[in-house]
Amino acid sequence: MFRFFLFVVLLVVCLTPSAVFAHGDEPCGSFTCKVGWINEPVVVGQFNGLDLSITEKDDSSKGVPGAEATLKFEIIYGGVKKIFPLRPLRDQPGHYTTDILPTRAGQYTFRFFGTLNGEAIEVSLEPEEVAAASAVEFPEASNVANVTAALQSQAQMAQTLAVVGIGLGLIGIGVGGWAVRRR
Repeated sequence: MFRFFLFVVLLVVCLTPSAVFAHGDEPCGSFTCKVGWINEPVVVGQFNGLDLSITEKDDSSKGVPGAEATLKFEIIYGGVKKIFPLRPLRDQPGHYTTDILPTRAGQYTFRFFGTLNGEAIEVSLEPEEVAAASAVEFPEASNVANVTAALQSQAQMAQTLAVVGIGLGLIGIGVGGWAVRRR
């Protein structure tokens, strides 16, 4: 009975799909791509970027330069796609980045396609999920919204008082002018 239970557990573990998370090594043809976000955790509204390193599969210390010329990087979110340019990092052969500002929480897909040293490459993976700003913001956004609403109300009151003051000033000038004419 114990062997059967162990077999079922092993079968479930082996057959459960696994996702690629933060800075995972992904085979890219005869190369290895290490992919993730520059800043983790990733939060909506905070500048971030791609952190990509491409190495030879048989020698992880040897970075692959020149990928920015032939390899394209695309981000997919909810059916929307956008291609971003790869930018090599100075003095770090095989390391690339691009600037990204995630605007929505959820799972993004990174897709690399094109050629790398003449070899066709097409890889899609899901890095760490983007978190809503509420997960890390302080004070809470609802408090900020309340303060903003109060400030807007005060600004409206000041504007109303200014209009009333101008009206009373014009009435005063009119009464003064009338009094001078009567004399």
